[in-house]
Amino acid sequence: MKNLFTLLFIVSFLFNNNAQAQNITNTLGANGDFKIDNSVATNLMTIKSNGATILNGSLSTPAKATLANAITLDESDHTLICADGGTTTVTLPTITSETHGRIYIIKAGMIATGQVNIVTGNSEQIDGNSSITLDTNWEFIKLQAIFQTGSLSITTWVIIGGNYTP
Repeated sequence: MKNLFTLLFIVSFLFNNNAQAQNITNTLGANGDFKIDNSVATNLMTIKSNGATILNGSLSTPAKATLANAITLDESDHTLICADGGTTTVTLPTITSETHGRIYIIKAGMIATGQVNIVTGNSEQIDGNSSITLDTNWEFIKLQAIFQTGSLSITTWVIIGGNYTP
């Protein structure tokens, strides 16, 4: 029941931008699919019995532009456009079990002669590098945090997309 409440809270926040579950109907199908509807649309979100999630509609993530010469990303960030003409240093958060899976998109806007240096918060690496530099207008990179313990212990940032050229 706790997981169902958590799911309804998240879905309500995504679609209503508040923490109130209003006009939400859920259905557990014979095949194990869990569907979420509201009075405006049907099949807003389906969670398949195999764990796959289907979202019908758009998904908004935090995005901001900065003129700062230094910025540290946290859980409230997702997409960052660096628009300063000088050098901007972007510090990624330290990787923990809490940051595992987190994705950031960092883009060099109209940087002219500047650059965007991306560094880690705790000596982690980014695809084997201690830092990444974006030095071309409109160049961007998509990064994801990996935190894994056990027989194969990994704590790193990986590049999963973008038009970054090393």
